[in-house]
Amino acid sequence: MNAGIIDHYITIDELVKDEVYVLAARNFNIGRWLDNYRFEFQGIRDKFGIEYFANEVHWDADGWFGTAKPIRIATQEEKDQWLNKVKELED
Repeated sequence: MNAGIIDHYITIDELVKDEVYVLAARNFNIGRWLDNYRFEFQGIRDKFGIEYFANEVHWDADGWFGTAKPIRIATQEEKDQWLNKVKELED
């Protein structure tokens, strides 16, 4: 989903630390809000069949590097699937 064409999304002030969101972003479509000084989401990127952790900056945080717009909080099923992938990558 192209973040540039999404008009309605969750602003930085509305986000909850460590909550998992469905995103319109460059490299992944679900990620955890880190609420760090760089205003980043942590997600899992797949490049050439290799999965690894990657971060993307909230759209509003940086005019040059903001690539992620949170659309909604992930459902419990989506969160569980994402967290299982996180555990796999951490092992």
